[in-house]
Amino acid sequence: MGAGAQIPDGASSSALSTASQVEGASSPSLPTSGGRQSRFAKTLAPRLQSLRATQPQSQRFQHCRYWVEDESRFGLKTMPARRITLKGIKPIGEYQWQFESLWLYGAIEPASGESLFWQYSHGDSDYFEHFLRALSQQFPESFHGVQVDHGGLHKAQKLNIPANVELVFQPPYTPEVNPAERVWQALKRPLKWRRFASLEPLSQVMAEQLESLSPQRLQSLAGYPFILDALSVAQFI
Repeated sequence: MGAGAQIPDGASSSALSTASQVEGASSPSLPTSGGRQSRFAKTLAPRLQSLRATQPQSQRFQHCRYWVEDESRFGLKTMPARRITLKGIKPIGEYQWQFESLWLYGAIEPASGESLFWQYSHGDSDYFEHFLRALSQQFPESFHGVQVDHGGLHKAQKLNIPANVELVFQPPYTPEVNPAERVWQALKRPLKWRRFASLEPLSQVMAEQLESLSPQRLQSLAGYPFILDALSVAQFI
């Protein structure tokens, strides 16, 4: 975290992975369930080229970097999953109905697997602004394109975006074009059926899981071919 960052009440850092250029990492294909996804994939490279050309602040920085960003809620309510039983036997799982939760904000760089994760008590524009400021200060020498969805916290009028950050909005209702969703799935899978007495042990387990996610693993989750191709064509490096 860069000096001078103001951390709102209830915020805590989780994990920051180190940079690593990965070769041969397996990458998923873009889902082809609709035209908006396809158009986003085809127009991403021109959008990044335009971003380089029309944003004067990008010329002051040594590098251009592209991140996929998202937020996800983790709570005390039990997350169910399928269980294997003998034929004719109904699966049984102990369920907890507590509704306390915390939020994990994450940004992953598909090209390298480098990442930044912060835990917060809420999901709102104030914490999103703080997260962007943390990203900006962690890598002050770079200009950052950050892919986000159309959630209200990303479009709040009071949002103060750092000078070296530009938001790249994906089409509405297309979570499949944001590989951060796959990272949440990977983090939540080991939490299925687990019960926590409070948020503190849940937070600790989440931090441990984040530490275990190597840049290679994150790159394999986030390195969608259409994103990597667009970065190469736009020379967004």
